[in-house]
Amino acid sequence: MGIMSAGVVRQIDAGVFDKELADLEKAIQMRIRKVRTTRSNRDFGIGSKVVFNDLCGTKYLHGAPATVTDIKQKKLVVKLDKPVGRFVRHDASGNLCSVAISVPPSIVDLV
Repeated sequence: MGIMSAGVVRQIDAGVFDKELADLEKAIQMRIRKVRTTRSNRDFGIGSKVVFNDLCGTKYLHGAPATVTDIKQKKLVVKLDKPVGRFVRHDASGNLCSVAISVPPSIVDLV
């Protein structure tokens, strides 16, 4: 966190902006959505740790950690660190593993 942002966080914590909290929340959510929807594959690398955000349509994946394993033209290929739901498979040894999931960059955040 930068020096200026740490100061803003302290001011928010101290109640300086209490009358504007709803407006601040709306502005922050709009900015987060804009940043997420303008991401591209260039923002990620193979091995990048990511987490599914609230733009992901599969609700039980919200907050799920994953690792980028490949990069396609417009999608990332990720594997869940802890496979869940329809993304669970068993490997040849019978261990649980994740299937490869192709996702748009907008539904994952870098960790």
